Amino acid sequence: MSRSTFRIALGAVSIALATGLAGVALAQPAQPGVTSPTPRAEPADPAPPAVEEPADLKAANPQAAPPPRAPRTSPKPEPAPEPKPHAVQFGDVTVPVPTEVPADVVDSVNSALNGGQPRP
Repeated sequence: MSRSTFRIALGAVSIALATGLAGVALAQPAQPGVTSPTPRAEPADPAPPAVEEPADLKAANPQAAPPPRAPRTSPKPEPAPEPKPHAVQFGDVTVPVPTEVPADVVDSVNSALNGGQPRP
């Protein structure tokens, strides 16, 4: 067998193999368990279209415009309570505390310094 005959035979086998595998691939569904929908059967005698009766139309009654609304008045906001100064107080002496110190720590120190009484 010469080389050219071998190449022709190899090309023919590969084309036959590719064609056969393509036919097998087309015969199987795209996904296992999936079926294609069946077309609906058309009814043999479709019902004749219903005869439309003329509508009994009447003129609409004019509607009165709704009464104007009174403008809403919003309640006045209450003034915000005066924030407690961020300070430690002992008797008449008040010492400011840095803002990095949490408020509950400042309140605890004030309570301890004032004999367990919260700061006024």
